[in-house]
Amino acid sequence: MSSPNAPLPPQVDGNLDSCWPWVTFLVAEKVTAAFCYAFMIALLTYAMVIMRTRCHLPETPVFIAMFSWMVILSTMQIMLDLVDLSISMRSMKTLFQSHLTSNCDNAAWLPGTVQILRAQWAVLAANILVADGVFVYRCYQIWTRDIKIIIVPASLLIATTITTAVVPTGRLDERVALGFGLATNLVLLTLSVGRILYNSRTMERDFGMSAARNHNKSAMRIVIYGGVLYCATALMVLISRSVGTGSNLAFYISVGAARHVVNIAPILAVLAPIYSEDIPDISTTFVLLIG
Repeated sequence: MSSPNAPLPPQVDGNLDSCWPWVTFLVAEKVTAAFCYAFMIALLTYAMVIMRTRCHLPETPVFIAMFSWMVILSTMQIMLDLVDLSISMRSMKTLFQSHLTSNCDNAAWLPGTVQILRAQWAVLAANILVADGVFVYRCYQIWTRDIKIIIVPASLLIATTITTAVVPTGRLDERVALGFGLATNLVLLTLSVGRILYNSRTMERDFGMSAARNHNKSAMRIVIYGGVLYCATALMVLISRSVGTGSNLAFYISVGAARHVVNIAPILAVLAPIYSEDIPDISTTFVLLIG
């Protein structure tokens, strides 16, 4: 399939180069994505309920508002995925009727295909902005609300959002957006870990080694659950995209995983302190993190 207005996602190499396997892969990918987004909506709703009942901080409404937007965006992703599947299947129907079952790349794009593609990337960009905004806001809190600390990660996040939205126009390689996203989370991870280590030394001096060790262990768990997961997934996407022609099964699987890690990472980052073995609730955790 080809279009003068938008780039076609690269065809899968190897044994997915004929129409029947391609259609099977497409249906499985879209249906699985829809179920995963539905699960994310349930998990986000659960996280908001837990935060409302167990987290009594001034920052709680901010996190709940962010999660509410993520629920809306996940719902939009489900709708777009199903519409995309419907349009793609209609395109494939013309091939099957013409018995061109080994020439998928010549299928004509139906009206609305380009718009759906761009809408999917736009929603993904908005999702990244909100989800990574959770980490930027958390870093802001950890650094005692020092606005200067988040200038760099916030700028990188804006660059990630803009480049992600531009990708479907064909003017930019998706690896640029991935690179900005990876840089954003690496900077946030470094800043958060650095502050936690600093607070740990302060606690060691004021309260002793045992208190510092417990603080360090619990706080690190909160940061690692979210930041490392996101960075590892983004790195996997970059590597798989750069191997060969970039049209391989590993790339498609890693991209699918990355779409959902964008939602999973902030949920884990918020829920981890609530269920920490060492800290009874998230309110205490934020007090320890901020120092």
